[in-house]
Amino acid sequence: MLSICIPIYNLAVADLVRALNQQRQQLRQSIQLILIDDGSNVHFCKKNQVLQTEVDDFIFLEKNIGRAAIRNRFLSIAKEEYLLFLDCDSSIIRSDFLKKYISYITDNQTFVLCGGNDYPTTAPEKTQQLRWYYSHAKESRTARSTQGNLTFMTNNFLIKKEILEKIKFDESLTQYGHEDTLLGYELKKNNIAIVHLDNPVMNDVLDSNEIFIEKTEKGLENLAKISQKLNNENGFIAEVKILKFYFLLKKIKLTPLLSISYWFFGKLFRNAFCKGNIRNLKLYDAYKLMYLHQSFI
Repeated sequence: MLSICIPIYNLAVADLVRALNQQRQQLRQSIQLILIDDGSNVHFCKKNQVLQTEVDDFIFLEKNIGRAAIRNRFLSIAKEEYLLFLDCDSSIIRSDFLKKYISYITDNQTFVLCGGNDYPTTAPEKTQQLRWYYSHAKESRTARSTQGNLTFMTNNFLIKKEILEKIKFDESLTQYGHEDTLLGYELKKNNIAIVHLDNPVMNDVLDSNEIFIEKTEKGLENLAKISQKLNNENGFIAEVKILKFYFLLKKIKLTPLLSISYWFFGKLFRNAFCKGNIRNLKLYDAYKLMYLHQSFI
């Protein structure tokens, strides 16, 4: 029936594993639980080793192979027909989480199920607020639920194994970010819809402002790389709002203004975001646009 696939990197996952074990023990279904550690440091490897007797398969990789390759790696280990991917920073908040996914599985299923995310309702300390504001505005299940393949995220989704064997994550993307955007686009090209469910996990491990900005920048570099790899394919550009706006500016020859703006305001904006002094996400979008242009140059 179902293989639960959890890639791990530098986090302890005992609470997540035990919450899933409690639910799968209550279900009369064949449910496999697989952990793959993607080159975490020794501290977290030791903390998670105790889980080896609580899961079906636990593999430790010596070197980090990246978010795309680690997810493909589960294909050779998963024994069941459907794969449920969960990020290691997730918390299970529904007592019927697995049951709800299973209830949506149908014979000859040709769509992907996304359960979505929830985030803490109380604002964290100032050093983590950028991630919190951004997540509530753009990554919550409410923000993404009506947008289909456009907003595909890999932190909580179910896919038929044979679909992922056909349309794998692109392993040339070794850096953080937008490997899920590309997979969502490839699924759409193959007429595989993404169905959004109200079956969220809680993402309560928030990055610091600085780490979140670094991840955003790496993601934008990856996005530029993907677009160039696809020869700036119009279909892909149309799916990604920031690319669509960027190439509109390029068409009307306004992208030099992005270089000038980045030169004058890039460091100023970045420092302010790191300190938590700017909460206006439109300014953050402007910074992202400036940085994307630098990634294309």
